[in-house]
Amino acid sequence: AHAGSPPTLILQGTRDLLVPHVQALAYAERLEALGAEHELHIVEGAVHGFDRVAPGADARRLIERTRSFLHERLGAEESA
Repeated sequence: AHAGSPPTLILQGTRDLLVPHVQALAYAERLEALGAEHELHIVEGAVHGFDRVAPGADARRLIERTRSFLHERLGAEESA
C-alpha cells in the first residue's frame, strides 16, 4: 500500500474463517494513514463469501455499492 494506491473497496464479514476481519481493519487503517482512497464495510456476523452464501439485505446492498464504486472510479457507463 502507498499513497498512490488505486481506490480500494474492502468488504469483510466478522465471522470470516479464511480472512480474519481484523486484517481488513488493519489494511484500512494503513490506507488511511497513507492518505490512500478507500472504503471499508464490515458486516457483522457474515462469513467469507457472504454475498453468495447468505445473500441477505446487507449482501445485496454491498453488491450494489460495489457496482457503484467501480462505475464511479472507472467512469464506466451503466449497463442494463
